[in-house]
This record gives sequence, C-alpha cells and structure tokens, in this order.
Amino acid sequence: LLKVLPKPLLLEIIVKEVDETFNENDVYESSMQVSKRKAMAVYQDINEDVIVIGSDTIVVKDNKIYGNQKTIMMQLIC
Repeated sequence: LLKVLPKPLLLEIIVKEVDETFNENDVYESSMQVSKRKAMAVYQDINEDVIVIGSDTIVVKDNKIYGNQKTIMMQLIC
C-alpha cells in the first residue's frame, strides 16, 4: 500500500482509546474488530480526505492468550 501512495508521504501516529474487549474463541476476528474501532475513532476526528490505518496486537503463545503489549507489561511488573 505504501509503495503506491504519492510521495512525499506525510505520516502521523494518532492514538485513540477504544474498547479492546476481544472474543477468546476468535482472536483473529477480534483483533480485526479492535483495529477497525481504532481506525474509525481517528477517522471521525479528522476533517480531511486521508487514509487511516488501524492496527492491534493480541499475543498468543502455545494457545494461551496473553492479550496486548500493555497487558503483558502489567503481568511482568506485578
């Protein structure tokens, strides 16, 4: 996607707090839904014609769900 966009490309990282509740039975779909919520939250605040890319991370190892980076850091600290 980034290769086909016009240059120079101006990027900005905008973080929005959204509901990150996910379904443990469908981690992939849950991550996609959280990503969409994040992108829509940013897009609704922007009054320009822009491309918004949302993303999310859910860490899974050996079929155990650890959640996102913030959850893992809290587990390591506590």
